[in-house]
Amino acid sequence: MRQETIKITEADIKRTVADYLEYAQNQGKLYYDRLNSGDFIEVRGQTRRRIKGCRAGTADFFVLKSTLLWDGVHITRIPSVRVIFLEIKSAKGKLRTEQKCFKTLVESQGAEFYVIRSIEDLQTVLELAQDAPQHDSSPVKDEGNTKHRVKRDYAKRRG
Repeated sequence: MRQETIKITEADIKRTVADYLEYAQNQGKLYYDRLNSGDFIEVRGQTRRRIKGCRAGTADFFVLKSTLLWDGVHITRIPSVRVIFLEIKSAKGKLRTEQKCFKTLVESQGAEFYVIRSIEDLQTVLELAQDAPQHDSSPVKDEGNTKHRVKRDYAKRRG
């Protein structure tokens, strides 16, 4: 008997990520917002007005996560905030040119950018945002393994 696979769309992942971030925000663990690009028409009664969203290529979510500064040995008492942008993609989805430019721009300003393909990817990124992140200095054994890939990328930014 052939087993059918469940197709999970990018929209499904976005809804799941939004729910997860909302739950974490309600617990006071972070602040997030959904970023929408393009133009929108707002209708209020007989009034219509055009609203400009974010520019093309902007990530899907913006997250602020408080943490403490850590030099690898000591935790300092000066609070700090991580600025994280999350782009949601399906398992095979790729960044468009505008999204690659956005990634380069925000990373050049010290922000973090991650492509999230599953709730597990999101949990890994947020897990790494704890007050004293544990850097995984071991070599990455499986380049396809998201947890190792995300940890490696995070360590490169912070190390």
